[in-house]
Amino acid sequence: MSTIEVTIERVEDSKLKDARIVKASSNEYTLYFDLIANLMDIKEGERVEVYIGKNKPKDIDLYEFCGHGYLIKPENEVDETLLSLWGIIFQFRPSVGLEYGEKYYLCMKKQKS
Repeated sequence: MSTIEVTIERVEDSKLKDARIVKASSNEYTLYFDLIANLMDIKEGERVEVYIGKNKPKDIDLYEFCGHGYLIKPENEVDETLLSLWGIIFQFRPSVGLEYGEKYYLCMKKQKS
């Protein structure tokens, strides 16, 4: 299990209808993900906590978004993490150390100012 705090750097329109692409970063990681319709209200400059783990978080009700999914490719093949949650892609650079073939939960919530 790991928790990463990121700052939203950019939110831009996607070619897909009702979708946006988000770029966020921390000191260690850069994260890109699809933001479908009103999945979560995110604005540039906001800080977001991202939980990744094999187990559903006990405090799941505190998160604004939670889903589960699998790696698209083993991390050692691409030197990044490509995690698909119901087709919503989350890309971490560098890789965060997940095992191929395992189910993972990814949950997000905005940090209080």
